[in-house]
Amino acid sequence: KPKRSISRGKSTKEQAIYGFGIDVQIANIKTQLRNDGIDPEEVEIYVDDGYSAKNLNRPAMQRLLSDILNGKVNELLIYKLDRLARNVIDTYELLQFFLDQQCELKAIVDNLDIHSANGRLLVGVLAIIAQWERETIRERVIDTQEEMLEAGRYPFGQIPFGWFLDKDKYLHVNEKEAAYVRY
Repeated sequence: KPKRSISRGKSTKEQAIYGFGIDVQIANIKTQLRNDGIDPEEVEIYVDDGYSAKNLNRPAMQRLLSDILNGKVNELLIYKLDRLARNVIDTYELLQFFLDQQCELKAIVDNLDIHSANGRLLVGVLAIIAQWERETIRERVIDTQEEMLEAGRYPFGQIPFGWFLDKDKYLHVNEKEAAYVRY
């Protein structure tokens, strides 16, 4: 019997800003399932924790696509469209894939209907907005990193061996580690 499934991804910055972290997404999806008379324990959950929806090269996404292709999934319930993909081309390819495989797509927040022209138009508009948002965030991050570098500050997460970072994000030589580097 084909299963219903839920899928969701995560973006740490968005979790903080918008409050829809992974646990909240799953809780909302399970609530929707219960409201639809479906036992959430009978649903397969596909989780790409730590992966961005910027592309489809994610373990759970690939497993989901394979399960849909093999007839194991006939309905996909997601929290928001941008949790599935944040690229217009990927979104349209997924949409066509779902239609071809007769897999229903539902999004709690976006209230999607992929079977009507207006519904597909909405998916397209939301996909464009998701891609724009991803690209805008990337540009802001790069701008901030460049600004910090110009000010002599270190904007990256991984501190290079032989250095330490002070509270103002300036690098200083770690003499003990630096001895190894010089050696």
